[in-house]
Amino acid sequence: MLGTKVEPINENENINTNPIVPFTTSERSLEVIYEAYPLKVGKKPALKAIEKAVRKYGDQFVLDKTKAFAKARNGDVRYCPNPATWFNAERFNDPAETWIPRPEAPSHLVARLKAAEEMFEKHPCNPASKNHVENASQELRDGYNSLKSIIEKLKVELAQST
Repeated sequence: MLGTKVEPINENENINTNPIVPFTTSERSLEVIYEAYPLKVGKKPALKAIEKAVRKYGDQFVLDKTKAFAKARNGDVRYCPNPATWFNAERFNDPAETWIPRPEAPSHLVARLKAAEEMFEKHPCNPASKNHVENASQELRDGYNSLKSIIEKLKVELAQST
């Protein structure tokens, strides 16, 4: 067991055959790991969390995982956890596919779909509309069908973009 005493060889001298060796890692190796992480915020708590991870897993393992994470992110820091959070939670042990940010639906498509759906709800040819017209003109019916088609196309485009 680490740190236990053994019988002295000579009465004036205590010799410990299993000395407790303090953990040492250079600040530089912690800095290298921090620099490899894609988001540079909260440096002081990040370095503390990195040191904790390095104590448990070793600096090369943590550095390799951090570089792999940065590569998976490909420069995208949206929704990237702060480094202290990532290291403290040992997220480097998560499956690599969870590191890749999921694409967001393009906001212009979302806005267009919302506008089209609002128009559709109020359209006079929509039976659920308060403005429903029983015998609508062909022009109104064509507009209604065109709007339905636009909504379906936008939904497909949104599904393909995410």
